[in-house]
Amino acid sequence: MIYSDSEKLAEYARQIHESGVDLTSDQRVWTAIAYACASQGEAGREPYHLISSNYGGYL
Repeated sequence: MIYSDSEKLAEYARQIHESGVDLTSDQRVWTAIAYACASQGEAGREPYHLISSNYGGYL
């Protein structure tokens, strides 16, 4: 099966979220994540929130 970039992003985000790993401690990394998610348009919104939610102060 061939997956689109947005499907891959969603799966990676789900795995990161479930692992509980906080990738946001470095502002440059978090910004890069934001741009990568944004490159997928609306399909990147949920993955961004999933990844960001591992940060304790994320609302």
